[in-house]
Amino acid sequence: MKRKIIFSIISLSIILSLVGCQSASNGNTTEAKKRSDTDSAVFSDTDSIFDSDKEKTSDSPRDTDEAIITDDDKKELASADMEETSDTNTEGADEPEEEEDNISPSSIDLGGYTLSAEKVSVDNPLKITDRDSLDCVLSGDSLYVLNNRSVTVYTLSDSGAEKINTIRLDSNYKKIDADPYGQIYLSNDIFNIAQLNDDGTVTELDETGYLALSKVMDYGLSFFNGEKEITKFRSEDDSDIFIENADETEVTDSVFDSVSDIEFVGNHVLVGGTSDEKNTRVAVYDYEGDLLAVTDNKVEGKGIDSMTETDSGLMVSSLGNLSVWNSDGTEIAQTKSSETAKLFGSENPVRISKLIAMDDGSVLALCSEETEKDKYQSTMYRIYGF
Repeated sequence: MKRKIIFSIISLSIILSLVGCQSASNGNTTEAKKRSDTDSAVFSDTDSIFDSDKEKTSDSPRDTDEAIITDDDKKELASADMEETSDTNTEGADEPEEEEDNISPSSIDLGGYTLSAEKVSVDNPLKITDRDSLDCVLSGDSLYVLNNRSVTVYTLSDSGAEKINTIRLDSNYKKIDADPYGQIYLSNDIFNIAQLNDDGTVTELDETGYLALSKVMDYGLSFFNGEKEITKFRSEDDSDIFIENADETEVTDSVFDSVSDIEFVGNHVLVGGTSDEKNTRVAVYDYEGDLLAVTDNKVEGKGIDSMTETDSGLMVSSLGNLSVWNSDGTEIAQTKSSETAKLFGSENPVRISKLIAMDDGSVLALCSEETEKDKYQSTMYRIYGF
């Protein structure tokens, strides 16, 4: 009889022990599910396209292997999650967020000039779909940035570039410019030049080619990439759309066999192109077409992305290279892409798509930078020292 009682007591103890283990297991499973649900809710709206944002969570208390979570632990976790959520910007989901710089813009010595750069704060940097179709023009304090099939309008000030709106386009364009009246034009080689209207619509003109315009008078030049012929538009009438009423004259560049870019800076016309030797150079003309200067050496890189002129001379960009020249065309110095990246404080090569000489003596640079493999976003800098 005693054996039966002892056996029954032992069996009952084993059963109670098993039930207690199962209950503890269910409790831990429920708590783990609550933690999993909490983590999912916290991160569902804060996933960043940048890997650096994801790496911030690797040292989180959520990665510990403790089996029991105390009330103090729960409070600490909740506080950490709230701080992480509040630091994440979820606006502009269709465009990349501006990544916090790991390297600050620096200064470089370029032929005796000390160049420094300051990053311009830009609302919602643009995703770049075609780096060859990134261009901009400044008209008053309005900056129009062409990005293939869209034009984004910013108000440019000392504090940065504030986005006003984005205009979607039905066709691809590669160059944008403005006349003295603030009328915006779009162009793309053999296709029709287009006028961008105030309501966001586009009106195609009869003329074709890439169009470059003066900002001080009714004067424009159009060209085809790889050709030496240039069409001159000039009008003495004050017209909102002077191209339609301008006298057209066919001229031939006296320096180059192939023209690749034209920029108006003040009262000068900068023409970039190649000659028989396939060397890329820059020529400076006045408005009457008289040749003032030609760069004495070839521009390193591949073609010309942009040119401008300051009181110190010429500044030219070619892919990731940046070069400066005296006003008479003699070379001062040229950088490699690594030095340009250092100037802008970037770990990746930076391509400068547009250079604009500003009234304060700086040069505004519109760039495209790689954020991850084969993905790019727009950035802007002010270059000082030349």
